[in-house]
Amino acid sequence: MDQKQFAELLAALGHTKWTETVSTLVLIVSFIIAIFSLWYARKQMIADHTRSRRQLSIDMCMRWSNYTSPETSSVVRLVERMTSDQCEAISNATKLTISTDHKLHLLNILQLRFPEFADELEKMNKSSAYEIEGQYLQYIRHIAIRYLNMLESILLAWTTGVADQAILENEFAYLFDEKDGRSAMEGLRKKVGMSTFPAIEEFMKALRARTASGRKEIIRPPVT
Repeated sequence: MDQKQFAELLAALGHTKWTETVSTLVLIVSFIIAIFSLWYARKQMIADHTRSRRQLSIDMCMRWSNYTSPETSSVVRLVERMTSDQCEAISNATKLTISTDHKLHLLNILQLRFPEFADELEKMNKSSAYEIEGQYLQYIRHIAIRYLNMLESILLAWTTGVADQAILENEFAYLFDEKDGRSAMEGLRKKVGMSTFPAIEEFMKALRARTASGRKEIIRPPVT
C-alpha cells in the first residue's frame, strides 16, 4: 500500500465515523422528540379529561336545577320530619297519618295536581290528624322516589369519579345538615332499602364523617 492509498483509507475511516456520529445524533434527537410528543399528548389528554369531568358536573347541576320544583321541595322537607312509621306508610303506600300542623306542606304538594284536594283534606281530618291514602299518598311517594332516583344518578357520578367531585360536593353538601334535619330523606330510604340508593348513602356517610371530624374536605371514594 503506497502513501496515496493509505491516505485514502484514513479518509474513508474518518468519513465512516462522521456518518455514524450524525446517525447517532439523529436517533437521539428523534427519541427526544418522540418522548416530548408522548408527554404532550398525555398532558393534553389529562386536560381534556379534566375539562370533560367539569363539564359533566356543570351539566348535572343544571339538570338538577331544572328538575326541582316547589312540590318536590315540600315533599323532601315533609318526609324529613316524619317518623319511622310514617316513612313506612309512604314506602308501602298504605295510609299516612300526619299532624294537621303539616297542612301547608300537603297543600303545596297536592293542590296543583289535584285541585279538589283542599276540600278533600278537611274530610281527612281525624282528631287533629289527617289520614292520607289512595292517589294522594301514591303521588307523594312518586315525587319522593323520583327525587331520590334523580339524586342517585347524579351522585353516582361522584362515587365513580366520572364527574368533577369537588363541584358536586360544593353543590350538594347542603343535603346533610343535622341541625336543620336534612338527611336526603334517610328515613324513607331505610324503608325502601338503603341498597336501592348506594351512591346517596356513600355521599351522606362522607358528609357525616366530615362533620363529625371537623374537617373542611370530604374524603372521596377512589377514582378508578
